[in-house]
Amino acid sequence: MASLCKDDEQNDCRGQSMNKGAKHFMQELSIALGNHPEKQSILLEYESHIAALIQDGVIKNDESADAIQSVLGTPKNIAAAWRQEVGITSQGAKWLFIWCNICLFIGGILLTAGYHLFDWQWLSILWKNLADASFPIMIGYTIFWILLGFEMGKEFGYTGRRLLKRTFAVAIIPNLILMVLVVLKIIPSVWFDPLLSAPFIVFCVIFTGIFYPICLAGYHWGRKMSV
Repeated sequence: MASLCKDDEQNDCRGQSMNKGAKHFMQELSIALGNHPEKQSILLEYESHIAALIQDGVIKNDESADAIQSVLGTPKNIAAAWRQEVGITSQGAKWLFIWCNICLFIGGILLTAGYHLFDWQWLSILWKNLADASFPIMIGYTIFWILLGFEMGKEFGYTGRRLLKRTFAVAIIPNLILMVLVVLKIIPSVWFDPLLSAPFIVFCVIFTGIFYPICLAGYHWGRKMSV
């Protein structure tokens, strides 16, 4: 309760140090930010910054919003910079997971090709060990999709759900292509023996169908952790 009172006192102090020009600047910044996911934290940051500038004498207490803009930049430019940062960050997170999944498939293709083309003992041992651990591998791969949802929820909050849908839609493409090729026997399943047994193929098809709900559960978990 004491901490809440302290916070209220600090907010009152900031409010008292904000002149009409500063308040007008903050209103314009709020409008310019629109539905930015970090809008409240950005406004609080700039409100504190303006109060500090006034207290330090950099900005006079009776100066207009134009004077504040000459120091901090216009609200439109500030909002544009923050939107660009979110766009770059979200695109980076999206392609990180997509490329991770693609690399897993490329690794699997190279491993399969190497096993069939080269008589290397170490590769045969690795292949056998992977075949014996097929279900633990599937569990680990499921955790990968949970982490995808978790990171989207934790880093981007409510806006992360739309990003999650787009990322999932692209990242799942290699899975669907391989599944269709194996099920339709375009790629002979014997190429993956004993890694892909009939029960394991059925298991993979079922799991592919529930990957998005798994991602969504991770997203909700991440969003709760970010609050």
